[in-house]
Order: sequence, then structure tokens, then C-alpha cells
Amino acid sequence: MKRIGKIAVLAVTTLTAASCSLLDREPHVLTPDSFYRSEKELLYGLAGVYGALNNEEVYGNYYSLMISNTDDLCYYNRPVNGSYVYWYNHSADEPNVYQTWSMLYAGIKNANEFMHAAADSAFDPQRSYYNEARFLRAYYHFLLAQAWGDVPLRSERTLSPDDTQKASTPQAEVLVWCIEEMEAVAAAFPDALDNAPSRLTRPAMEGILARVCLFTAGELSLIPI
Repeated sequence: MKRIGKIAVLAVTTLTAASCSLLDREPHVLTPDSFYRSEKELLYGLAGVYGALNNEEVYGNYYSLMISNTDDLCYYNRPVNGSYVYWYNHSADEPNVYQTWSMLYAGIKNANEFMHAAADSAFDPQRSYYNEARFLRAYYHFLLAQAWGDVPLRSERTLSPDDTQKASTPQAEVLVWCIEEMEAVAAAFPDALDNAPSRLTRPAMEGILARVCLFTAGELSLIPI
């Protein structure tokens, strides 16, 4: 009996020690305070800002094809029934529309979070990464205003559930804000082409800015003063 008791105690002790070591782990939740501690981590965060462009919902398919194929230069036909934006037969919850809207605002959220974390980073003394995110944030707003008109302008992080709902800003104000943001970034961005072709360069920024200005001029000419 004593031997059995000793074995039982030893087993419990072993299991207790094993369970403690198994659960004794450092948390790996990514937060602005626990991340962005190296230039490599800054690049990871910046990739999350660029990421919205590469998704199915933006330039992967929906925005670039499904939503854009709605003029007399495009022809799209399939032998199926349903609600599709390119057939002018859709509602606000149609996936091409709803998911594109959501992904663009996800890109804006990522930009705001990244800019907050990288604003005073010692690993970005020239604020190059910060300015890339700032330009992309403005570009995402432009795509939204171009497609939907009046849209919520989110230039700050969302810190409370009470801030998740926001009224739309008039399209003209959003477009002017986008131009001001893009001009400020482009003016401070270096002339080097080291980032080409996968990331923003000053010529790319100026080309996008020209497009935004042309669209804005056309839209503002239709607004009665």
C-alpha cells in the first residue's frame, strides 16, 4: 500500500509539474506596445496597410473588374440568374459591393493603427514608412468617395465601440482632404526608386494624385455653388 501511495504521489507531482510548464507561456498577442520593436516589424505592419490592395475585394477582382465593368466599354454575360452589380441588378448587401466597402475600410483601419505606432519610431527617422501608410489611407478614401460619393472620413483610430458608427462626410470634402494628404506626403517623399515596383515611389504618388485631381475637378464641377 505504501508503495502504491508513493507512486500515486509521484504521478500527481509529475502531472502538476508538466501542466505548469505546459501553461507557462508568454502571451503572443500583437499590440502597438508589444510590436514594432524593429525595422523588420515596421515593414510587417506596413505590409498590412498595403494588403487591402491585393485582396479579392479590391484589385484582385471586385473593385477592378466586377464593379468597374459597368460602362459601354465592357460586356459581361453569364448563363446564370442572380443579383450582380455589373448587371445593374443589386442591393447594398451584394457581395461585390459590401465586401469591397469593408475591405477598403479595413485598409484605412490598418493605416491608422500603423501610423499611430510608427509616428515616433526610432526605426523610421525619415517617416518614410509612416508617409506610405498616410498616402494609402488617403487613396483608400478616394476609392470609396469615387465609388460611393458621401462616405465616412476616418482619419483617426477607432478606440471605442461608440466610435464604430460615423456619419458620412460630403464627397467634395473627402476628395479635397485626399488631395491635401497626398500632396503633403508626395512633397516630403524621397525621389529614389528603391521601392519600385512593389511599393509607393514619388512618381507613383504624383501619378495617382493627378488622377485624383482630375476626378475631383469633374465631380466638383457638377456640385452647385
